Parts: sequence; structure tokens; C-alpha cells
Amino acid sequence: MTTYPETYVLPDATQDHDHAGALVAPLTSTGHHFTYALRHDSRQVTIYATNAHAILATLIDHYDPRDLDATDPTNDRQLELTRIDQRSRHAYHATINHAAQAILRGAPDDVVAVLQRSTDYTRPLTHTELAEWTHEIPLVLIGSFYGPGQAQPPTGNVVMLRTDDADDYLHDLAQIGAIHLIEHCSAITPPVRVMVDIDPSPTTTLQPRLDALDQATRALKATPNDTNTTIVRERAAALVAVLQNYPIEGIDLASVQQSLDQIEEPTVLARTINRDLVQPLRAEIAAGEGQEDS
Repeated sequence: MTTYPETYVLPDATQDHDHAGALVAPLTSTGHHFTYALRHDSRQVTIYATNAHAILATLIDHYDPRDLDATDPTNDRQLELTRIDQRSRHAYHATINHAAQAILRGAPDDVVAVLQRSTDYTRPLTHTELAEWTHEIPLVLIGSFYGPGQAQPPTGNVVMLRTDDADDYLHDLAQIGAIHLIEHCSAITPPVRVMVDIDPSPTTTLQPRLDALDQATRALKATPNDTNTTIVRERAAALVAVLQNYPIEGIDLASVQQSLDQIEEPTVLARTINRDLVQPLRAEIAAGEGQEDS
């Protein structure tokens, strides 16, 4: 069987076939099956890749910045911050596109109204406003706005876009029909997905989210617009959700959530989140690292 590099765009006309004439997925240059394949029916090509980032880079412009060497380990943190930012922006547009597709499919006006309402991330749609969503068209929300100790989303046919993790985000896009994704590509048809749960340390879990929020608050203070405000709210909510599992003295999560819910002025929001969440959490992590060193 023909083998290929870790990312490869393969036209249908050049794809291998088995003895019965069925399409067969290729192998990587090391002889392994690709982890993912992204199918483009209109282009009659399939993009194979060994990781979610490689697939997302074909979907999201500037997912990997050209001025940052992704092979340099010293750039790992900045690279992940950039990728989280790009996934967050892409998710916002994915929800808008989802609502637009419903309109094109002739969805009823009341359904379209809710889908359009769900794209307003200055006021996340909550269980209080809509208890349950039962329509066959899923309601798509950005998951980092919701979680323990936060506002709860509607129940029912709801899909959360999980932007904090590349693999999760890729699967969520596939679930809402935004992409045609094949997993564990031993064949053209996708097999059953195998989930592996990982229990990371608090620092591993918190540090990337803290850095992403810190970057977002700086951007919001420099450029106080709706897009940057949405990103700050999303990242702060994601961090608050994680902190439910790692209570830290000096951080009042209820107060932080109240600020996210009530403060509308962008620069005030940025200063408040920086003061009440970013700085005390950074100090706590630094103190913990200092104890480990000693």
C-alpha cells in the first residue's frame, strides 16, 4: 500500500482500492493509519492527518502562525494560546453558519429565532430563558460559557463546541454536520470512537487557560470591542469552571461570575477579571511552583 507524510491531500482519482474495488485509506510514511480524515465531497478529495491540529489548520486561516516555529518546544505555550484563540473565533462563526444553514433549509421562524439568539455571546442562552430544546436541528452553544457554578444551558438536543481542546472541537464540528470527519482511518467508513479520560494536574489544567485569559484581557484593554469582550467572557468562564475542582483561597468564584454576568463596559470587565482572577491565580501557581523547587 502507498504511504504518505503526516498530512496529505489525496484526490479520489489517485486513492488506493482493495481487491473488490472499494476505496482503502492510505498509511503514513511510518506505516501507521492516519488518526483523522476530512472529507471534501465537492472537491472529491480527502485530507488525511495524524492529529486534530493538522485538520483544523486546513479549516481555520492562521491556525498556526507563520512567524512561529511549531517544531520549537519553547514556542509550545504561545502556539497553544494562538490555537485556542483561533478555535474560539472559528466557533463563533460556526454557530452563525449553523443558524444560516437552518434558514436555508426552511426551518420555522420560531426555530430560527432561537438559533440566532444563541449566537449572542454577550448574553449566553441559559436554562432560565429556554429550559429545553427539542427540535431536530441541534442548538449549538460554545461550551466554555457553561459548567459547575455557572449558568446552565438548555437541555435536550444541544451540542457544545468545546474550544479548549483541539480533538474535542473537531468532533463537535462533525457532530453538528459542519464537517465530514473520519476517525482512526483503517477504512473509509469511520469505526467506533474510543474515549480516554485523563486526569491532569491542576497546574497543567489551569496554566494554559490562565495564559489564554491573560492574553485576552490585555487585548481587550488595548482594543475594547465586542469580539475581544466575547473572548474574555468565554475564557474566564472556562477557567471558572475548572476552578470548581481546585478551590483557591482568595478567589471568589461567585464574585467573578457576577462580574462576567453584569459588567458590560469592556475595559472595566478586563480590569476586574485581571484583578479578581488572573493575578491571584498567577500568584497561587507561582507560590506552588516555589514550594516544589524548595
